[in-house]
Amino acid sequence: MRIDSVIDNKLDLIKPTFSRVLVQKLDTSVTEGGIILAVAEEEDQDNTLVAKVLDLGPTCLSPSTLIGKLIIIGKYSGVELSKGKGIILINEQDILAVL
Repeated sequence: MRIDSVIDNKLDLIKPTFSRVLVQKLDTSVTEGGIILAVAEEEDQDNTLVAKVLDLGPTCLSPSTLIGKLIIIGKYSGVELSKGKGIILINEQDILAVL
């Protein structure tokens, strides 16, 4: 059994530990209305991405109001738990900015 299938089935049960943050990366090439934008070759080389905070670990210094907010993180930060859904587990200090 692959780890992706186990995580997909138990996504709501995943609770970050220590100062880790569970996020879901957003596809910035799709508008809010669902229009798919063509991504230029130069834009694909960005080193950051936008993600939505799903849950925080118990020792995070950020307040719990951070849940649901959009953040900017490094493109290669954290561990991707579910490739199909873009679920990533990152360290709190990997958050570059809050939108």
